[in-house]
Amino acid sequence: MASIPSPTPSLLSPPISGTAFSANRRTSLGLGPATSSTGRNNPLTLRLYKVLGSSYSDPATYEALTTISEFYGDAADSGGTAARARKTLRKDTEERLAEGSRRFLDAFGEVNSKLDVLQENVSEMHTRCDDAQNQLQTAQLACKHLLEMSSSLLTQRQSTATKASLISLFLSRFTLTEAETEALTSRDVPVGDRVFDALDSAARIREECRVLLTGEGGGTKAGTDIMTTTSSLLEKGHEKVARWASFELHTLARDPPAEVPQTLQEAIRRLRPYPDLLSSALSTFTDTRRSHLLSSFLSALTLNPTSRAPIELHAHDPIRYVGDMLAWVHGAVAGEKEFLESLFGIRVSRWVGDKRTPAPKGQEAEEVERLVDEGLERVRAPLKVRVQQTIRSQESPLVTYKLYNLLQFYTVIIAQTVGPEAHLAKLLDELTDDAYNIFFEALAAQGRSLLRFLHPPDADLSPPLELRSAAHTLREIIEVYTSALVPPPSVAPANMSTEDIKSPTTEHPGAAADERSFDKVLTASLGPMEEMCKRVAELGGGGWNGKVFIVNCIVYMQSVLAPFECAQAQVMDLQVKVAKAVEDLVEEHYTKTLKDSGLAPILQAVETNDATTPLSHLPPASPAALSTALTAFSQFLASPLLSPALLPAQISLIIHQRTLERVELGYARICEEVRKPENRYEAAETVLGGRRPWGDRRVLRQIFGLAAAEE
Repeated sequence: MASIPSPTPSLLSPPISGTAFSANRRTSLGLGPATSSTGRNNPLTLRLYKVLGSSYSDPATYEALTTISEFYGDAADSGGTAARARKTLRKDTEERLAEGSRRFLDAFGEVNSKLDVLQENVSEMHTRCDDAQNQLQTAQLACKHLLEMSSSLLTQRQSTATKASLISLFLSRFTLTEAETEALTSRDVPVGDRVFDALDSAARIREECRVLLTGEGGGTKAGTDIMTTTSSLLEKGHEKVARWASFELHTLARDPPAEVPQTLQEAIRRLRPYPDLLSSALSTFTDTRRSHLLSSFLSALTLNPTSRAPIELHAHDPIRYVGDMLAWVHGAVAGEKEFLESLFGIRVSRWVGDKRTPAPKGQEAEEVERLVDEGLERVRAPLKVRVQQTIRSQESPLVTYKLYNLLQFYTVIIAQTVGPEAHLAKLLDELTDDAYNIFFEALAAQGRSLLRFLHPPDADLSPPLELRSAAHTLREIIEVYTSALVPPPSVAPANMSTEDIKSPTTEHPGAAADERSFDKVLTASLGPMEEMCKRVAELGGGGWNGKVFIVNCIVYMQSVLAPFECAQAQVMDLQVKVAKAVEDLVEEHYTKTLKDSGLAPILQAVETNDATTPLSHLPPASPAALSTALTAFSQFLASPLLSPALLPAQISLIIHQRTLERVELGYARICEEVRKPENRYEAAETVLGGRRPWGDRRVLRQIFGLAAAEE
């Protein structure tokens, strides 16, 4: 577009205000002030005033003037003037407007022709749309049935798709895949995680399928079919696992590993709900273990399978011989149980040195104990024969008791390991009973031997050698009992009272609770010893020496039993017998001492005199007899006062002191009776005070040493 020429300077000069221009123009035109009304009403004047009074400072006027200046820019450049431009302004404007109108007319004419063409196209399009609408209505009427059928088929298709999706989900939920079915039925798939996963899937399907079998209308056919199919597959799968487990157990039976493979543990766990399959899988293992354990036991007896010497090489030592056999059996039982517990997955791991805590009994634990017992079934016969032969060939009570204690220990251990009802535990309990009975037979034989060859006591009245030997054997038996790891549960308490022991009908708490109470052992051992002491004392003539001999024997037996807590009841029983024997010795020693002192006739007269007869009138207590007796008593006090000999020092001292006390009491009573006026002794104080101890009881006690004993 051509650039617009800048406006002429004359036309674009700054405008002059209307008032100032009017005054100036009036003056320049010689009009003077407008004073007359005629001048004011002149049209030219008014027009001129209007033009001169107009303001050209507003934007619209300025823009119009700018446009006119550009419009005449060419004329100004060619030497035209503004005056000429003002003269031809209207004409030029009209020409320009006319030119513009022609151009608009030409443009609109072309548009009009295009609109005519468009009108024709629109009319044609309307015609064709009407034809299409007519055809569409005709087609719609013709296809209405097809549309209805299509809509129905579409609805059916959606319903069928939904049912197909549900059926697909149902089948994926309640049926096994081909791979899972193959894992359960094919021999080509080894037993492992794949088979176990398939079993889990089948079990899950059966569990969830129970919903289909419970309802108001009863079970559905689909639920019944699914249960039947999964039952068949589960049965095949478990039979496959059982066959594999049987083969693996047969392989491991000859040399069980320390750790059972995890797959085999899982297989056994899977077979637990199926006892028939599990028993079938374990039967081969049990049969193999029976033969292997019997062979191993016989080899241990004779062939030295390890670095240790054969067990039968020590048959001359019954304790070691039986102990080695029982130790082998215990080791075999422990090994079998550890393997089977690991196989059943119930083994409790523990650190070395930890205390063994028995696991809670369950079906698996009972099954393990049964299998261990069955595995050692063939070992029981040779073990029983050898142990019984060893026990019955013994004559020593000590050896027999050691065998009994050893068997009792292993009986408790085996019973804790395989249960008290196991055949092996019952066998050991039977052997323990045999050892216990044979032990008592040996004790009885020892007692009979004590009573068979009797002879009078030695001159020193000490316990005979036979009694010492029997007591030594009893002490060793007690030591075995106290050092036993599993002693009998019933032991006589050590804090029993003397009254309980004195009473022969008293039953000690716990003594009758167990038929194998150790009190029976002590009674069976001590009875023949006491009987022997009585018979030997009778052979020696009885009397004082016989009683001293019995006391010495009983004290010796007490010294043997005293260190042991389990024999305190028998110790106190023997103490009662010692006390009774001491009483007899005190009485006899008192009688002899009283006779030797010369006071016996006087004291007898005092004790037998009635209240009506004066004591001095009795011949044994006459003043002369009294003087003679006191003289003899004084001489008796001047001689040494010896305690009984051949007795233990403590007992001898007790007898001597108690005898002197009784003599002192007798002398005091004689003095009391002599001083009484009714007994009619003249110068009683003179008679009593003329001889030692001068009628003073305290002096006599000092002479006897009783005052020091009291202090």
